[in-house]
Amino acid sequence: MKLARKKPKVNTAKPAPKPAPVAKKRAAAEPVAIEHRLAVASVVLAITYGRDRTERMELRGVATMNANAESGGQRTSGVVILAARKGAKSANRIVYAPASLNRNLLLSLFLDEADLALFRDLFVTGAGPESADPGVVFWARTVHELKTDAPASEPVIEFGFRLDFAPAPAGVH
Repeated sequence: MKLARKKPKVNTAKPAPKPAPVAKKRAAAEPVAIEHRLAVASVVLAITYGRDRTERMELRGVATMNANAESGGQRTSGVVILAARKGAKSANRIVYAPASLNRNLLLSLFLDEADLALFRDLFVTGAGPESADPGVVFWARTVHELKTDAPASEPVIEFGFRLDFAPAPAGVH
C-alpha cells in the first residue's frame, strides 16, 4: 500500500503590503508671542461709582507696538488703563486706533489688589518706596501682530511691568 502524499498548500493570497514609511513630522515652530510696550510719562486717576466702587488709573506715555515682530515695531502714543480685578467681566485687551488723538494704543489691564495698591502708593499717596517718580514700562504679549494701517484689537495673553527707581543721570554742571 502506497501512502498518499499530501499536496503542499500554496498560498494564493497576495503578500502583505510593506508598511508605508512614516513621514517624520517637522517640529512645528512655536509661534512667538508679539510684545507691545508702553513707557509711562503721566498719570490720570479716575474713580467710578456703580454697584461697587471701582478704582481706575490711566497711565499715558510712548508706546511701541509689535516690538519683537519680524516686520519691526512702530512707535506711537499710548494709554494703559489699570482697574481692579474684583468684578472684572472682561479680559485684558490691547486696541490700536490710528485715528485716535493721543490714545492710539490702549492697553486695558485688570490687576490684583496688591499690584493696584503699589501703583496707588507710587502715584497717588506718594508713600512709595522711593521719593522720586519711578520709570514704569508696561509690556503685553498677544498671539498675533496688531495691524499698523487699520484699527486692530487683540486679547492679551500675558502682561507685566518694570519699575526703575534709579534716578535719571544729572546734567553736566
